[in-house]
Amino acid sequence: MPLVATAPRSAEPASDGPAFDRRDLVMRCAVDAIAFTGLGAVRLEDIATRAHMSVGHVMYYFGTRDRLLLATLLWSEDDARQELDAATARMRSPERRLARFVTAYLPTTARDPRWGLWFQLSAAPGEPAADTGALREVDTSWRAVFTGLVSSGIDAGAFRSVDPDDLAEWFLPYLDGLALDILTGPPGAPVTPTVRRAQARVRRALTDGAR
Repeated sequence: MPLVATAPRSAEPASDGPAFDRRDLVMRCAVDAIAFTGLGAVRLEDIATRAHMSVGHVMYYFGTRDRLLLATLLWSEDDARQELDAATARMRSPERRLARFVTAYLPTTARDPRWGLWFQLSAAPGEPAADTGALREVDTSWRAVFTGLVSSGIDAGAFRSVDPDDLAEWFLPYLDGLALDILTGPPGAPVTPTVRRAQARVRRALTDGAR
């Protein structure tokens, strides 16, 4: 998950090495800039400065601001899921794996870059066909992770027998609502109580059927 910056940070100057991915650098800098200034205030100039590039150089790789933001969202979503996969692979308890899913899914702060990008792009996509398909794929990927964790917990005897897809049908929109509450809440407000409430709710649903 992307971390919130507490002060402006500057990336290392772009390298000419063959293994260096300038697109990756720009997206990392975009996440940092969004985390520091907030999505509404971030400018292409802020991202370019952090990447030690010109705005034109940044646009050479992405074409438009909307394409840069969409690419950054998809990159950060993939990064978050990879971190979640790595974390849950080290856990033996199905309950702990599911709790970790909730933590990974929800925003870390009111300025969470991944969620800020998600809401901006889903509310006003720049290229409707491409954006809608990409955003739907993100939803599908998170849903697959959730239902897989639930299924493995059922198989292990840790959860009661439920239809994982039915559970996802109401629990993931519930998490989306909590995410919106966090993003629209006061900056700096703690998110831990919200995360724990969501973890307790899914735990109840998988033990006694309560919602």
